[in-house]
Amino acid sequence: MRHWIITITILLISSIDAYSQSCYNDNRNDGIRFKQKGDYAKAIRCFRVAKSCPDKPRKNDLDAQIASCQRAMTPKPKPQPSKPKPTRLAVDGEIDDIDLEATHSGGHKVFKVVTPSGKYEVDSDLKWCTVSDKNNSSFRLNVATNSRPRPRTGQVAVVSGTEKVEIFVSQDPFIPKWAPSGTDVNPTGTAAEMPTLIQRLKDGKSYRLAALTSNRRGAVINSDCSFFCTSEVPVPLKEKLNQIQQHGDRLNSIAITGSGYYCITWDKNSWFGKVTDDMKRIIREFASQGDELLNVSISDDGNFTILTDKHVYASRQQDLELIKEAEYKYGDSKCISISTKGICVICEYGICYNNIPMQLANHLKTSKNHPDFLTFTDSGTYFMSNEKGWFEYNIR
Repeated sequence: MRHWIITITILLISSIDAYSQSCYNDNRNDGIRFKQKGDYAKAIRCFRVAKSCPDKPRKNDLDAQIASCQRAMTPKPKPQPSKPKPTRLAVDGEIDDIDLEATHSGGHKVFKVVTPSGKYEVDSDLKWCTVSDKNNSSFRLNVATNSRPRPRTGQVAVVSGTEKVEIFVSQDPFIPKWAPSGTDVNPTGTAAEMPTLIQRLKDGKSYRLAALTSNRRGAVINSDCSFFCTSEVPVPLKEKLNQIQQHGDRLNSIAITGSGYYCITWDKNSWFGKVTDDMKRIIREFASQGDELLNVSISDDGNFTILTDKHVYASRQQDLELIKEAEYKYGDSKCISISTKGICVICEYGICYNNIPMQLANHLKTSKNHPDFLTFTDSGTYFMSNEKGWFEYNIR
């Protein structure tokens, strides 16, 4: 009986010792097998069991195996497709021309550039449009403030080799506050009374054009092209006005002087009148070029101005200088009126004048309405109107 007990005890001790000697290897080997199959979760469990085996050697790779499995379980970022190399010049993704609109206050814009060679140049002759911060992939275009009452445009070229993309820049004008400015003088002489003309202006209709003199020659033109002339107006002019009215044409301007000159323009570049040879030559030259005759004015001494949609002409140099000053300050001319002594230029955003009668200057400064047309005499009479149907006058 004692013999069997001893035998069983020896067998149990042998079995426990065999298990402890195979625990580490068995579990590690299972972990390696699962790892090779890609079952990293089971592999990690086997490696962790092996870490608790009594036969685990002091130096082992279980932590490294677990870390390797954990890295394999972490999703790998998808490789980004490589960008194709550009085949031609492009500016902000555009291979064609680009439009850039700027306010009058200016500003800047950064343009991105791609080129096959990585090299490009920006060409600009515009003083108000400059380039800065240029590198291989972008540049900054700076637009300066526009202090003029006219819009401006220009081009900037981006060039790479034989390829070019043009940027067309347009900038809004500065809109000044409406203001009349200039010099005034005391009236010269006394204008003759024209009661019939005043009576017609009070008939409740809307008058947009007029011609005044100091010796009773005068005419007013209604918005519907009907007209009224005083008896002193030359008969050929009356007849031509009647023909224009019957034909339904629109009169653009009318000028009459006390010295016998007169001129009217209608439609695009039709005209009729008794004028100096110089004025006749200039009108014909502009008309032959296809200009639209917008406004003419004549003084008693034969000086004149002609305004078209493309040109401005003044026979007196001082008048031309004032017109240039007016357009610089207030934009394009809309109407020019001269007398023997003075001139008044109506522009888009203001009025410039020189040596006009004092009462006319005072009225321009205080009027709440902005005229599109004006005529005056050195004696102080005047007529002004706008396209909205408003008109005012000072006629004896």
